[in-house]
Amino acid sequence: MSAVTPAAYCARLLKRTREDLAAAIVEAVERRDEGEDSSGRGRLIHWVAGIDDPDTAGFFRFMADESLEDANRLLTAIDEHAHAMQLVMEAGVASTSLVTLQRALIEAVLTLCYVHDADAAPARTMLRILARQLDAFEGSERNSAAFPRSIIGDRAAEIREGVEGFRAMLVRYGVELAPLHKGSTPSLAYDGHRENVLFNATDAAKRYLKADAHHWNMGSGGTHSKAWFLPSVLDGLTDEKLSSEVEQFGAPTFAVLASARVLLVAVAAHSGVSTTPPREAVFMREKALMAFVQGNDPSPMSLAEFESRPADWKPEARDLSAFQLRRPR
Repeated sequence: MSAVTPAAYCARLLKRTREDLAAAIVEAVERRDEGEDSSGRGRLIHWVAGIDDPDTAGFFRFMADESLEDANRLLTAIDEHAHAMQLVMEAGVASTSLVTLQRALIEAVLTLCYVHDADAAPARTMLRILARQLDAFEGSERNSAAFPRSIIGDRAAEIREGVEGFRAMLVRYGVELAPLHKGSTPSLAYDGHRENVLFNATDAAKRYLKADAHHWNMGSGGTHSKAWFLPSVLDGLTDEKLSSEVEQFGAPTFAVLASARVLLVAVAAHSGVSTTPPREAVFMREKALMAFVQGNDPSPMSLAEFESRPADWKPEARDLSAFQLRRPR
């Protein structure tokens, strides 16, 4: 193994990946008009333009534009979580916090992949955009009801009016709202399609991360302090943690690298601009990290082979593993 510490090595990989991802997103935004005809964004715009009622078309186009504001916040959150993980690694301390940051980062990535899934029908994409906005309103209402002391003055009434107003607006433009259940809207329907309002990150992890979905599960275990997870990363009164330093810093790094590849795929499909070069760079880091961990040569597996793995894929010799190594007790 190299003289560099696992924490420092992983921090370096995260820094370079953040730089590559930021550059790829900027390029996709600047060149998005080039691939509009074949992109998820282009198909959505074309579908909206074909709606007969101009008021409905105008509302949907406005909501599509608003979704870019939401996407920008999600991208910022992704980078800030990755940056925080990088700083933790550079300091070489508090490795347990990495899985909490890992989970938050993955959820933001999965949300973007789900809302802007280029394989979804345009009407379904619009419903997901609207559901995300409605959930923001209803989520505020749920929180104000659950924690009333956090709501000052007329804020509760303002939140309630906002929820009712947005629901009424959806109905006005032909969106069907399922009957309220426990104060919230379960689903929305339009043009023969139906979408749940609440986002299911576990299902999204299986769909978009596929064979790498275990990263979501491990992040959830750490975030919620699950009894099955904590012995892996923390000492007890008598038992030592099961993981080594390279595992504690390497596993969250693999999670970020896998998420970066998935996000770059989504960016390419949504914008119509290829992200293959930065995806190749991220994949090379995954192979380099596995070689660093195992002390051998990088895997000969190609990016195409790696990304075509089925969800039930199991590692073989010289393949990139799920990185669930454990030291013997």
